[in-house]
Amino acid sequence: MREQELAIVEKLVRLFAGSCPSLPNVAVTLALMFSAISADAPAASVEEVVQQIQEQVVAVDVFVGDQLFDSSSGVVVGQSEVVAPCNGIPEEGSIRIRSGGVTREGRVTQRDILRNLCQLEVSGLNLRPVQIVAVNTARTGQRVYAISNALGMGVAVSAGVVSALRTSSKGALLQFTAPVAPGSDGGGLFNESGQLVGIIRYQRLDGQNVNFAVPAEWLTQIATRAASQTALGTATDIAGKLARASRWDDLAEHARTRLAVARDDVEAWRWLALSAEKRNQHQDARNAHNEILRLEPDDYESILGRGWAQFRLGDHAAALNAAQAALTIRREDARPWMLAAYAQIALKRQQDVRKSVEAAVAADPWNANAQALMGMWAADTGDYAAAAAAFRMQAKLQPDNVAAWIQLANAYINLNRHDRALDAAERALSVDSNSGDALILKGRTLIGIGRKSEGIKTLEGAVRLKFPHPEWAWYWLASAYYDVKLYPEAIAAYQEAVRIEPKFVLARQWLAATLENCGRFDDALAEIDQVAKDDPKLPWIGRRRAAIHMVQGLDAKAMIEYEQSLTLDARQPRVWRALVDVYRRNDRAADARRAYDRLLELDRREAELAYQENFLPFEGSR
Repeated sequence: MREQELAIVEKLVRLFAGSCPSLPNVAVTLALMFSAISADAPAASVEEVVQQIQEQVVAVDVFVGDQLFDSSSGVVVGQSEVVAPCNGIPEEGSIRIRSGGVTREGRVTQRDILRNLCQLEVSGLNLRPVQIVAVNTARTGQRVYAISNALGMGVAVSAGVVSALRTSSKGALLQFTAPVAPGSDGGGLFNESGQLVGIIRYQRLDGQNVNFAVPAEWLTQIATRAASQTALGTATDIAGKLARASRWDDLAEHARTRLAVARDDVEAWRWLALSAEKRNQHQDARNAHNEILRLEPDDYESILGRGWAQFRLGDHAAALNAAQAALTIRREDARPWMLAAYAQIALKRQQDVRKSVEAAVAADPWNANAQALMGMWAADTGDYAAAAAAFRMQAKLQPDNVAAWIQLANAYINLNRHDRALDAAERALSVDSNSGDALILKGRTLIGIGRKSEGIKTLEGAVRLKFPHPEWAWYWLASAYYDVKLYPEAIAAYQEAVRIEPKFVLARQWLAATLENCGRFDDALAEIDQVAKDDPKLPWIGRRRAAIHMVQGLDAKAMIEYEQSLTLDARQPRVWRALVDVYRRNDRAADARRAYDRLLELDRREAELAYQENFLPFEGSR
């Protein structure tokens, strides 16, 4: 009798699905009504169940023009009907359904925007619809199968168990362990009998394979709910078009118009937050996220969005708190780790930064921004090998990103890998032939591999370009001139660098050194004095003045300057050695011995040289 009843149900489902296009949910309703019958059916083998349910999930690809806009999953609710996520389907997009090696066109017939569920009509699909059971029929520990279009590679299955039944501000959630991936959103979560218990919501959460599904019975409510969301649907379509056209002022005005008639419309607050973020109006963005969180306190994206707004407003402690709150929800999302790292850098919590940066990369190795952050942090801390690895991955993920190739080239230069640095600089120039920074790096690498004439010519080309910091082009050109002993040219280039940026201390330091090499001691001292005005606690100042005084035979002044330099930084072995020399030459034996003892603590090799020059020659005469 049971087999006869099932046959009748299937016949009714096919009949209503094929003959009542104006009643799109009849097939779903019948499937739900008779789910108890199928629940008592003889257990099928795992292979049979998997084969059946795989045919009830399809791949959903959305194209805008000829470009793939989004790829997700859908479940079959009628012979020619599929339900998929709405957020990947812009109004102007064309929908293509892939199933069994065949691609068919689809169109949206109903939209439950608030639950992100769109019903699609797919001509010629002719597949058996899913059998729906209530989410509360699931049991903790029950085996489930996640069927989805993971990574857009086509429908595939993964197995796991039900972890828990939870609740959120939007209703019930079914937590499960079956692995899912981008593209799984909208796929089906099935029980051991092949019945649909949930619709997958893809998100990376804290802990491996911690995933969620919303109730499958939501599928039966789409038509009813869609009828009450007509105005929202129209507003959503307009907002989507404005966002895709980057018309952020118009999007803000559209959001405000919607909020004037629907103050608690979460989607309108999202549009307002997005438009504010894109226009760098961070106070407005924070306010909009506050409204979203008033309506939906556990909204992850707004917790994170408010945190970024707080960071950009300079409230770094609040931003860090927001990152930590987001991490209690999704530890395997790179973005809150990145927010935490930026906030920790601003708060000078250096001991925590690396942990956050490494966690961001571990959470999502394919996140180019996370790799860039890792590269910058590693470079700032002198770990150029790690910086090169991170920037190499960023450049792989974003081959048209000039900055990634430039950063990679710079990391290689610091590793003395000039051959690889040259390759990276050339890649940057292939993306933007007028990149001044890339030309500077190319010139530096050419000099580094011994092709000095080519390097200088390249740097001379760089200084003729317009880019944000031309003083660096002049600085590196001056350094190249200095390297080949073209001191007048080096002086002129250093002077141009400090003319462009008067507080360019490094350029002034080298200008002073070059002037000194040319015997222009008064000019050199004038530059040193200028550095002292900008950074009076720089140990280099006394060290450089002392060197000039030594050449001029002014030992008394030299001793004062060396001593001043050492009060600022006592760990300067060569300054202690110079001080040993000048003390000994001026018959200050006790001071020479004291300086030698300090040198011996710091650098035994330098101490040995100082001993041979200043003490050993006099021992035989005793």
